[in-house]
Amino acid sequence: MPASKVVLGLPFYGRPSWSSYEQLLQVDKNAYKKNIVQINGMTAYYNGMPLIKKKTKYAIENLGGVMIWEITQDTTVKKYSLLTAVQKAIDEKKTK
Repeated sequence: MPASKVVLGLPFYGRPSWSSYEQLLQVDKNAYKKNIVQINGMTAYYNGMPLIKKKTKYAIENLGGVMIWEITQDTTVKKYSLLTAVQKAIDEKKTK
């Protein structure tokens, strides 16, 4: 399959907790700039804003784009939104 037909999935939740990104932010106000947080007694691994931005840039340069699972798990606070990170990566690519 050509790379241009492949999309990279971006999770908006943590594993193994299955906590939404919004919930992770509620537990740790700095979760947006990390990829690991403690929640409900376990370590949750997820994609913070810097990693989402990095993955989006990679997908723009090497693949057909990104898809998000699952948008309702993002925060509504635009400053900390993962969707905002995706948009920033796209905007930066357009200016190059």
